[in-house]
Amino acid sequence: MLTARFASGSPPFADSTVEHLRTITQVLPAHPSNLFRGTTGTISTAHIVNAMTSDPRLQPLLRSGTARLSDQAESLAERYRAQRRDGDGHLAVEDYDAVSGLAGLGRMLLLGFHSGYSPAESGLEAALEALTGFLARSDDRMVGRRASPTRNSAWGEAQLGMAHGVAGPLAFLSIALSKGNYVEGQHEALRSTAEWLLAQHHAGTWSWPATADQGHPFGPPTVGHGWCTGSTGIATAIHLAGRALGERNFIDTSIAALAALGDTPRDRWAVSGPALCCGYSGVLQAALAVMSRDPDPRLTYLADTAAEGVLDYWNPSTSFGFPRFHRSVALNSPEFLDGASGIAPALYDYAHGACSSWSTLLLLR
Repeated sequence: MLTARFASGSPPFADSTVEHLRTITQVLPAHPSNLFRGTTGTISTAHIVNAMTSDPRLQPLLRSGTARLSDQAESLAERYRAQRRDGDGHLAVEDYDAVSGLAGLGRMLLLGFHSGYSPAESGLEAALEALTGFLARSDDRMVGRRASPTRNSAWGEAQLGMAHGVAGPLAFLSIALSKGNYVEGQHEALRSTAEWLLAQHHAGTWSWPATADQGHPFGPPTVGHGWCTGSTGIATAIHLAGRALGERNFIDTSIAALAALGDTPRDRWAVSGPALCCGYSGVLQAALAVMSRDPDPRLTYLADTAAEGVLDYWNPSTSFGFPRFHRSVALNSPEFLDGASGIAPALYDYAHGACSSWSTLLLLR
């Protein structure tokens, strides 16, 4: 919700956002949480707001908060290294993904590092090394990807999407490389993973399944096209890899995949509601992100169509203007991923023809 309020650009909102961040950080618990909630989410939001304003009041929070994120990343990376030493290739979703794991933490540390916060460096390096190793090993890519609260996922299964799958680490490592941050083997890991993801799409379509089983697509070709688990997030990650590597085939193929979605009637998009995570706003922001790197009229059409999909749900009589959908039930929610506070900055960016820095939270830039 903080990011959406700030996106208006109004000075009173900016002031209240900064003061709110400073206040709640003092009372949040020390345990890690994730990129969108709790302590980690608050520190991440502070980095986003700082990137927009460079407000000096945030400096004490960001110095201590960046060190906390760095420690969290180093702990996850050490756990991965220990598993490898013990011969256990299993890496749980929450260790590597964009929401709770190294991909999301790494992206925030990259932002902190390039904003001048030196405590970010050790955690960033740890995230780069661990995720490069993770993507470079084909056996690791196919182990333990099912999003579940346990560490007992079956061998041979891989989540593909941006939120909990292979696309998240691919996006983070690609963005880092584009900004000049890389470790040994990173180029090769990016190339092999982008090629591997391209091989997973269903023949004759630009639809990816949510899961690959033993290296083959598993499930129907229209599981979903949302940012979180579907084709939109996967195609954007491949585009980021193409830009980082200077690989035109990856760039053209990812744009073609997004354009194919734009050519598909909206009632066949297999997205849920107006929100970022599984809905039209996530498609909208992904289109804006790719357009910001490679303008293409087909992406403009996709963004226009996605924005229409979002606005179809506008209801001024509700508490936050847009409903949140949970198991087909409409609820009122201000949450970022599932509710109105994520929809608002996506519409703001669309209205201004931009892709603002808040979308780093989605690993779109």
